[in-house]
Amino acid sequence: IADQNFSPIFDIDLGDENIIPDAVVKLKDDGWLILINDSFLNKYQISQDYLDAAVNEKSSEQEKSFLKNHISSAQNILDTLNYRSTVLKGVIEQILLVQGDYLSEKSEFLNPLKLEDIAKKIKKDISSISRVIKNKYIDSPIGLVSLKSLFSSALIKNSGEVSSSNELKYMISNIIEKEDKDNPLSDSNIVEKLMIKDFLVARRTVAKYRKILNIKNANQRKKQ
Repeated sequence: IADQNFSPIFDIDLGDENIIPDAVVKLKDDGWLILINDSFLNKYQISQDYLDAAVNEKSSEQEKSFLKNHISSAQNILDTLNYRSTVLKGVIEQILLVQGDYLSEKSEFLNPLKLEDIAKKIKKDISSISRVIKNKYIDSPIGLVSLKSLFSSALIKNSGEVSSSNELKYMISNIIEKEDKDNPLSDSNIVEKLMIKDFLVARRTVAKYRKILNIKNANQRKKQ
């Protein structure tokens, strides 16, 4: 996996709002190229006039002290921005190692991936990873994707195979889509159909994911 910076800001129109991706990921020679959109950092730099004044012999000691303190604060802010950009690269790299097949359309479903998995790999705490991915988007081969959406908890199928909550959501949505609209399936009915597909889940789990998918209950889905 390679990475580099790029200058242009990719402005993508998504519905009623414009979302600028924080990175672009591309497949190149059977590997991933990560392009971090940190061009905004070039807009911010400490004024040369203030730097010169801080060391100018004509400046009083009080003025020099004031300028040096504020220059130091400004430099800390720039260092923080650069640090976050570096951490973002590391996070995206680890995500691609797990979800690369999904993002390249080789797989229909996400693999199980938790914040803890990334935190351990790049030796950061979970809260740092959470802050880094918050409201972050990548432009990928399958379109604009939020980093948060690429995390999926693990589920163990009845056969012992490891699946993900993403696949379960898809199965629930697919089952409801194919139901008889005059006689919609209850959550218990959906549990039974999921068992045929190797998923052993409780009714409340189906209800939970149905609500996440913004799908109404059986009574509300019934044709009037």
